[in-house]
Amino acid sequence: MDALTSANLKLIRASEHINAIEQYSSRYARRKPHKIITDSKGKETADIRKAPPDGIAVMAGEVLYQLRSTLDHLAFDLVKLNRIGTPLPSEWEENCCFPLWIDPLTKPPFYNCFKSCLPNISKAAFAFIESVQPYKTL
Repeated sequence: MDALTSANLKLIRASEHINAIEQYSSRYARRKPHKIITDSKGKETADIRKAPPDGIAVMAGEVLYQLRSTLDHLAFDLVKLNRIGTPLPSEWEENCCFPLWIDPLTKPPFYNCFKSCLPNISKAAFAFIESVQPYKTL
């Protein structure tokens, strides 16, 4: 199975979990499990009287797993295609993953600062992956 097919199947599975979460959440909310309390200063807080079902947290974790795995499958295929044509390091498969950098870099990124997990990717692929890093949205 190629990476795009695999990634698409993982996205479909994540979507199924999201739909199930919405159903759980709707049933939970219909039971009115909380009450909004306003204190003397007008600040509102929620008094949760019945915890949400554990299944919601489990499925949310599975959604995140499927989404992360989708990125990893695409990254693996990107490296496997090896657009710049140089030999790949031995055992590159063990460390191959989509890099997710949360904290802003202290200096501008250089090509290919992802080489430990994405060896030999093209400059265009590097530019795209760097442009979608989580720290870009902070």
